[in-house]
Amino acid sequence: MKKLTISILIITLFNYLACTTLNVATKESIEEEMKEGTFRSEIYIITTDYHRYHFGNWGYRIENDTLYGKGYKINPSGKELFEGKIPLDDISHFEVEEGDAFATTGLILGTLAFLLLAWGIIAAIAIGNSFKSCTQKK
Repeated sequence: MKKLTISILIITLFNYLACTTLNVATKESIEEEMKEGTFRSEIYIITTDYHRYHFGNWGYRIENDTLYGKGYKINPSGKELFEGKIPLDDISHFEVEEGDAFATTGLILGTLAFLLLAWGIIAAIAIGNSFKSCTQKK
């Protein structure tokens, strides 16, 4: 049971960490998706004065050409909490974290295939050794 739990946790870890990228999104596309109610993703914002902000899935909203939110301002020295507003005109670009399900699935299946192959080799060696010990006793 422990092995099954560990295996599931490892696969979940791959799914969480594996194949995500930050893609640049336009202000217009994000505004449009937010109006439609279809956009809820973590975003990173880079302002025209090169400050970087990070907002979680539900930590922001856009109203009247201004982004309001609670998140982090990322500095060279680390992160600091940020709660406030940023005018859309001050935003250089948005970065949206997106996952690649196909690549993540491939990574998981490849890892499982490797583990299965390793298990098969170990089992074959063990069987071979048991045959050797049986034939040597006669």
